[in-house]
Amino acid sequence: MVIARKVFDEIRGKNVVSWNSILAGYVQYGNLAMAQSVFDEMPTKDVISWNSMVSGYATVKDMEQAYELFHRMPQRNAVSWNAMITGYIECGKIELARSFFDAMPDRNNVSYITMISAYSKYGSVESAKELYDQND
Repeated sequence: MVIARKVFDEIRGKNVVSWNSILAGYVQYGNLAMAQSVFDEMPTKDVISWNSMVSGYATVKDMEQAYELFHRMPQRNAVSWNAMITGYIECGKIELARSFFDAMPDRNNVSYITMISAYSKYGSVESAKELYDQND
């Protein structure tokens, strides 16, 4: 990331794509402090920027921060919702994951598979079957 940051710092006329690239790098390497710093510094953020941060915090199980960012997002998409669902599942909070799933405006196959897998993993076969049938 040191070299990537040097290259980034030398770019003139940075755009949202270049900002998102360095942001994603920090998130991918688990450096959420630097990712947050870049995010805060970004002159323009798009849904990809926000999703990177929400997903990053969800990955490290900091759902409080993920939740705060999620609710500040000016625009959300399926990736945003699925990141929250997955994060809560990874923290063992299936009920919270389900509440996000139920509130999700446009569920996709990833949403269903994530919840069905979680229910199966945690022994709620009936709930898994119910969602499977609902998605059919």
